[in-house]
Amino acid sequence: WFSLICDETCDESTLEQLCVGIRSLNDNYEIFEDVLGPYELSRQNAETIVEVIFDILTRCGLNISACRGQSYDGASSMSGIYGGVSALVLKQQSKAFFVQCNADCLDLATIDFVRRSPKRLAILKEISNQLSMPYSNLTSLCPTRRTMRAEPYNSLLINYELAIQNLNYVYLFILLLIFLAWFQEALYTLIEEKGGPGIRANGLHEQMSKFYFFFRLKLGYLLFSATEKLSRIIQSSRCCLQDVFSSAESLIRYFERIRGKMT
Repeated sequence: WFSLICDETCDESTLEQLCVGIRSLNDNYEIFEDVLGPYELSRQNAETIVEVIFDILTRCGLNISACRGQSYDGASSMSGIYGGVSALVLKQQSKAFFVQCNADCLDLATIDFVRRSPKRLAILKEISNQLSMPYSNLTSLCPTRRTMRAEPYNSLLINYELAIQNLNYVYLFILLLIFLAWFQEALYTLIEEKGGPGIRANGLHEQMSKFYFFFRLKLGYLLFSATEKLSRIIQSSRCCLQDVFSSAESLIRYFERIRGKMT
């Protein structure tokens, strides 16, 4: 028996690729995961994706009748109950039970948790008022993959002053290029090309000089360093359902503990 694990994404050349994986057990109940490789998609609809999946299984000598599970993200084309990939596979094999990707569920839950966290927003507002600094709501960096942000957050925390200095240097360098190009009509294109990045660098430098930017960064690292651990456990090839439950409960207890310290 085996289960299907599929996900689609764009490669560096912006071509849509479907990655198909197989999760299986041997006679000793040892878990194995094998990646059957990416497959370029001509279209992104469910029918095309199912056709590609069946083609890959046929080439690998696998029969869909041996499929006992399937796991995808929450996109309608993948997990739709009527016309999604999961529904179309179920028509061919009624025993292929669908389970939405746990890591994707964790990402979506984390997004809602951050967006609907009035206590943390209230703490930020209170501290900002005490320091007489302007207040701004917490905003998300990316609508997906929020659990895998600990390393970038920590990297920026470590090199915070250096990053601000570098942004300032970039902005001054862009201004110098524009100033030199100003005297030559032939370099008007350079002014247009260099103006955008220079403005963005200056704007980011101004934001990083404010308290609430650093507060968000520090708070984000505190939260996502914990969720990243759970995400890695969920995506482990040897993870079982009990591991997911126990790890999720540990994460909840961690959040409750730090929430008690903050309140």
